[in-house]
Amino acid sequence: RLSDLRYRGGATSYLEVLTSQTNYFSAQLNLARARLSERLSLVQLYVALGGGWEQ
Repeated sequence: RLSDLRYRGGATSYLEVLTSQTNYFSAQLNLARARLSERLSLVQLYVALGGGWEQ
């Protein structure tokens, strides 16, 4: 968003806006992957400690 303001003010090129957006979306994807990994690890821990589904 800051890069967008800089672009609108003429202080930078649109390439910087696109690069900033790419970096932002990449960081969001990495965060989602980390959260998934955390949840999978919690399930593995639960199963390792004897937890599971009732049948």
